[in-house]
Amino acid sequence: MVITHIRENTTKIFFPKIISQAPLRVLEIGRSNPPANYDTGNMPRPVWVLHFVISGSGVVCGIPFSAPCAFLFTPDTVQRYTVDNDSEFFEQYWIKFSGPAAPSYLSEAGIPTTAGVFPCVYMPKVVALFREALSLSFYQDKDEGYCMLGVLCQLFALHAAAQRGAGNGAQHISQSILRVCDYIHEHYTEPISEGMLAELVHLSVPYMHKRFVKEIGTPPIRYLNQYRIQCAQRLLLEESLTVTKIAEATGFIDPNYFCCVFQRFSGGLSPTEYRKRHLLHSDPPQGEDIP
Repeated sequence: MVITHIRENTTKIFFPKIISQAPLRVLEIGRSNPPANYDTGNMPRPVWVLHFVISGSGVVCGIPFSAPCAFLFTPDTVQRYTVDNDSEFFEQYWIKFSGPAAPSYLSEAGIPTTAGVFPCVYMPKVVALFREALSLSFYQDKDEGYCMLGVLCQLFALHAAAQRGAGNGAQHISQSILRVCDYIHEHYTEPISEGMLAELVHLSVPYMHKRFVKEIGTPPIRYLNQYRIQCAQRLLLEESLTVTKIAEATGFIDPNYFCCVFQRFSGGLSPTEYRKRHLLHSDPPQGEDIP
């Protein structure tokens, strides 16, 4: 039972030089799992907000909804939703955006520009997009703001494809696979095997592997390594640590293996090359580094 309202890595993204001129801009993304019977109260906000409900049920704008689905708040509506009293676990992602071009982008994607609920048959891809975006934590004065704008455009593209019948049909991320993902996010610094993950959710290893690939789109160990590398990329830019220390901090016992995996998920760049390319003004880490 969820007893607290968790807001994970909520972003605040601004473009100081162009925010007043940008036709479409992302202001915030986030994840939360409010408790049963939660009520946001009236939220007067002159922005657009897309909510993607992964699990749970509630009421928005007087309309009942149940996962998997999405709902849209418009700038001219009172933004408020409630979680059902019998909703044991509610989880959602949201993206807040504004700009004069927003209605046109929504219409082009086939999303109604009025406040309301609509189905989301592409939810696994939505979850993958948000999880990757939320793994980044250095938003201001770097290119990640444009990455977040890319997330919004990809969400529009996914909905447009589904409207054209290009989707693969309704898919739902099960609680067992969500639990595996959450375990990876919380314990990525520790040794993890598929056997451990399967035991966690009381499934056989082959079946857990098959379910994970079907619902998330990638094998669990690849997902784990990708998440570790995303965390390593953040440490390379935010901390003055050697590559060896960063490898240890992200669950890699062998620094050389860490470098190989890092290059696989970083466009062929080594950790040192990644740091030099993305961090132009930085004091070098103390101690011997691995190229």
